[in-house]
Amino acid sequence: MAQQTKAGHVYVISNIGSFGRDAFKIGMTRLPEPLDRVRELGDASVPSPLDVQMMTSCDDAPTLENAMHRRLNELRVNRVNFRKEFFRVRSRAEQTAKLDTAARLKDACQL
Repeated sequence: MAQQTKAGHVYVISNIGSFGRDAFKIGMTRLPEPLDRVRELGDASVPSPLDVQMMTSCDDAPTLENAMHRRLNELRVNRVNFRKEFFRVRSRAEQTAKLDTAARLKDACQL
């Protein structure tokens, strides 16, 4: 069996109409067209299209996604089921600061 690649895309998405202004999801995909994954999520679960706040390619996407989840752990919406990847911030400034941290993590991910 061929070794599975770790390369992929990490995304931050939101949907003001469904989740409010302060909630977002951090996820990853190995699909060649990462927006296909965003569309899949939107088609299946929300009444309006998801908004992509950030999308980046990474040589080790699972590690980047996990690092972002750990960094934002205190903002988790569901603290019981960590497979639910939604986070909530109290202010736009806090969200910007957290996403800036995510961008720095992304830079560290590129090997």
